[in-house]
Amino acid sequence: MSFLENKPSYQREEWINASDFKVVRVDELQQRVVDRAKNTPLPVAIFDLDSTLYQVEDRNLAILKAWAHQNHSSPWSKAVKDLKTHHVGYSIEDTLKSIGVPSSEKSLYLEIKDFWRERFFTNEWLSHDQPYPCASSFVSELHKVGIALLYLTGRDEPGMGEQTRKSLQRDGFPFEGDSVFYGLKPKKELDDLEHKKIFLEQFGRTMNVIVSFENEPRNVALIQHYFPEAVHVFLKTKMSQRPAPVVKDVYLLENFE
Repeated sequence: MSFLENKPSYQREEWINASDFKVVRVDELQQRVVDRAKNTPLPVAIFDLDSTLYQVEDRNLAILKAWAHQNHSSPWSKAVKDLKTHHVGYSIEDTLKSIGVPSSEKSLYLEIKDFWRERFFTNEWLSHDQPYPCASSFVSELHKVGIALLYLTGRDEPGMGEQTRKSLQRDGFPFEGDSVFYGLKPKKELDDLEHKKIFLEQFGRTMNVIVSFENEPRNVALIQHYFPEAVHVFLKTKMSQRPAPVVKDVYLLENFE
């Protein structure tokens, strides 16, 4: 991955501390993007979905509680069944550690992760997701002033495309028309970062991207690499431990409120 080569990379909190972020209010950011759009033909905004526009905690909770229901004889069943939203981390490991499951319980971790993996990336369980407060109104306001939308996500089209569009419609996001584009993975097995890299190389060069919104550090760095002149926004929500090169001149938001 050329943009990662020969660059020091950091995990999660270290990456946040090492990067140079600009703090801005949501209304100020929105106005800056709108102003930039006025001077750009066919401007495009890139939005990730999971942990950027959508909270995935409820999807995780529903799956983990379904495991607890099916495995009620497990000594950890009650603890998993009693999980609350604030316990849910980015990964299954993060979540189980938050309720005291020791790392020595390797077989339990593998069992629960396999159960979770079979369900998390499916239309059926995707319907549990809820948008972050004010996210749909923020996106809609950009769309109303003529900014095209690209939903560039690690979700895959075969397993999650149908419910992705239904959820966007249900929750008031622009979801159809000539100025709404989708960048879902063609197959589940494709790595998220590789998918976004391929998509941007094939289609991104033809788009006048003026702003991007992402929660995953490596994806923030990737999109800034392709569109250095655009405004880039890091959503400080849930993120992986995958190392990423530090970024500069990126805005930081914790929510759209």
